[in-house]
Amino acid sequence: MMKLRKEKKSRKLIYQVCKYFTILLLVFSCLIALIYVSVYKESVTNSYKDLLSQQVESISEQLSQYVISEDYTDYAAYLDMLSVSLSSDVWIIKNPDAKKPLDKIMVNVDYQESELTPNERLVIKKSFQGETYSTSGYNKIYDNVTMMMGTPIYNDNQDVVGAVLLISPIKQQEDEMKKVMFLFGMSVLVALILSILLALKFAKRLTSPITGIGKTAMRLSEGHYEERTNVKGNDEIAKLANTVDILATRLEENEKARNDLEQMRMDFFANVSHELRTPMTVLRGYVESLVDGVVTDEKKLNQCYGRMLIECKGMERLIQDLLLLAKMENPHFKMELEPVDLIQVVEDVIRGAKVMCKDKNITIHYEKNCPYAFVLGDYDRLRQMFLAVVDNAVKFSYENNEICIHVKMYSNQKKVQISIIDHGIGMDEEELSKIFAKFYTSKISNNKDGTGLGLMIAKEIANKHGGIIEASSTKGKGSNLSFKFSTTDIPDLY
Repeated sequence: MMKLRKEKKSRKLIYQVCKYFTILLLVFSCLIALIYVSVYKESVTNSYKDLLSQQVESISEQLSQYVISEDYTDYAAYLDMLSVSLSSDVWIIKNPDAKKPLDKIMVNVDYQESELTPNERLVIKKSFQGETYSTSGYNKIYDNVTMMMGTPIYNDNQDVVGAVLLISPIKQQEDEMKKVMFLFGMSVLVALILSILLALKFAKRLTSPITGIGKTAMRLSEGHYEERTNVKGNDEIAKLANTVDILATRLEENEKARNDLEQMRMDFFANVSHELRTPMTVLRGYVESLVDGVVTDEKKLNQCYGRMLIECKGMERLIQDLLLLAKMENPHFKMELEPVDLIQVVEDVIRGAKVMCKDKNITIHYEKNCPYAFVLGDYDRLRQMFLAVVDNAVKFSYENNEICIHVKMYSNQKKVQISIIDHGIGMDEEELSKIFAKFYTSKISNNKDGTGLGLMIAKEIANKHGGIIEASSTKGKGSNLSFKFSTTDIPDLY
């Protein structure tokens, strides 16, 4: 179990980021340390070499003066001064190959070549050849790491009569180098600790929104579409979070639409059941009365038959409306569209509506500002649409009143508007918002035979023709339903 926890912990992005960041920093620090130490070591060595070079050349010049003057009165005092003032040992040796080698009074070291390393012998050789030369390494005589710097001693003929060697232990420089490396190492360690802390903070800042996105995605998969990531910013992670939020919003909207659709489906079946139950109950009552012989009078029998016929026609009308509405709501349903003159359709509707208006002594006032108005449409469907609205206007108008039908062409916009206005009972805002809903029927007695689908079908027909239907009403003053359609070119027939 512990091993599994460690593996899970190590797989977390925050630890992955810290691990790789630390490795990168270590590699970078080691590389910088190597370069720095190498450069610093070379710089210290060169500086010390320059110092020894200046000292050895200064001593060589002074010794050459002794050789030329052959006055060694204060020579011993000079050597004592060198031993006190310099941290290096001074070797003064003669050149055995010179015509007149250095006077033995000036020589202060008698060495054996076997005790010297090849590099040290090379320094002596180069000095005898007139060069200033140096080397560093382990010295057997001093049993330590030293630097040897040699330069020639000249006589008045510029002959190399000897050489002066400065031999200096470089332990001090090595100690200084170790101190610098220690300080550098401590600096790297402190920087590493600070960097790890910063890396943890950075990784947490990086992984926190990713973790939030993951949790939100999990909640979305569980159906909680109200969840949001709440990640702000302009970077790639914020854009990803914003995309997840957009997805959540779309899912929430789709879920709401699905619930609304399901509710509509349930309401639809409930309304259909209710609308069919009432006439079926009436029919059943009449049929049972006839079967049981309750009604025997011929006049009452005819009344029963008439009522049964009315109920059957009502059910037939409801079923036809439902079939038509289902067809209209189908997005794949296409009507056969052709140029249709709306003026002709409206005038046909007016002729049919006059029969409906007789019982209430309602007159129709018709106005138009154009001789024709062609649209791409289906003549029968458009006629059915206008008839449904006129039928409603007649139902809700008072007796001895007037219905106005206006056709207005907007030539500059290629639009035509048909308004059907009644001066009847009107509607309040609540009723007005429901008139295009399925199975909505007014509670007044004028509409007792309505199915509540007429205006819904009219709206769907208008939509299929690319038109719109708008309604306005004032309680007690009447209603206005307007249609707007885009016109088309007049066919050649006209």
